[in-house]
Amino acid sequence: MTALAPSPRPSRRPSTTGLATLRRQYAKEGYLLWLGHEAARRCVPDRLKSGLHWNDHAKLAEVNALAPEMERLTSDQLRARSLQFADDIRAGRGLGELIAPIFALVREATRRSLGLFHYDVQI
Repeated sequence: MTALAPSPRPSRRPSTTGLATLRRQYAKEGYLLWLGHEAARRCVPDRLKSGLHWNDHAKLAEVNALAPEMERLTSDQLRARSLQFADDIRAGRGLGELIAPIFALVREATRRSLGLFHYDVQI
């Protein structure tokens, strides 16, 4: 009997240039700048300092409470509301008061356009 040669295994680590690219793309400021949200980049430290966390149950309850209101809006009203949020962020309004309505709007827009729904753990 002949011994079988071990099959080559793919490397588990991506190349170093790939890691650098991923770090650059997913850095908070880099990702927001890539999306074109210069004003949002300025708001990130404020959100982190305010103690608002993604697992904040009060904000999640607020997002869920806004869902029926967002469902009643037409597509044009959703678009107008999103533009209003962008103007508010550019004007320096804190994300602490905007985050729940923004997430409710994104959740509804995703449901309408993609037919997908963000679960509570994703918010």
